[in-house]
Amino acid sequence: HPDMDGKVRSYAPSSDLRGGCIPTLSQVAFDISTFKKAGTTCEGQEGMFRYPTNVPMYSLVDVLDGKISSDSLKGKTVFVGVSTLDLQDVFVGLHGSKIPGVYVHASQFVSRLDNIHDTSLLNKMNVLWLVFVGLCAAWACGRARTLISQVTTVSGLIIAVIGITLLSFTYGVLIPWLWPIVLILLIAGYASLLEGLKERKI
Repeated sequence: HPDMDGKVRSYAPSSDLRGGCIPTLSQVAFDISTFKKAGTTCEGQEGMFRYPTNVPMYSLVDVLDGKISSDSLKGKTVFVGVSTLDLQDVFVGLHGSKIPGVYVHASQFVSRLDNIHDTSLLNKMNVLWLVFVGLCAAWACGRARTLISQVTTVSGLIIAVIGITLLSFTYGVLIPWLWPIVLILLIAGYASLLEGLKERKI
């Protein structure tokens, strides 16, 4: 299922529908290709997946016309679906572009097969990340005296947070970026307020 922004980042191995467990298409394909027995319960946890770059796409017309050799499909798991983006079976990729629904299923399958998936930080690690960002922001903003230095400091901190977030994402670790940026802005505003009060007293 897509997230609230319409982007698909995670998958559930099955869905609970009317009291019964309905496995997803990617889960069924994974069980068949790995010779595993399909699960009968809906207790599986959601997993986060990545969109691989090694999913070849062929036209069904080319396959029927013999333009695609049978050797290229032999021993492969094939997902059949429409690739057009004009139908309702489309989702939004991580970069904001539309992608066909069948590609989402294939991506989930490849991610599971290659054991490539993203992991989120634990709540304790997220708290430590916020504390670290807060301490760095407090120290940096406390040393900034002029408006230009404050703007430069805040901009540098935000760029650093975004850079660390993107770097961690390349290694499959999801680090929150929105709340650290909000924290930086709040600390910067508080530091500016204190600096202004000190100048008034002087």
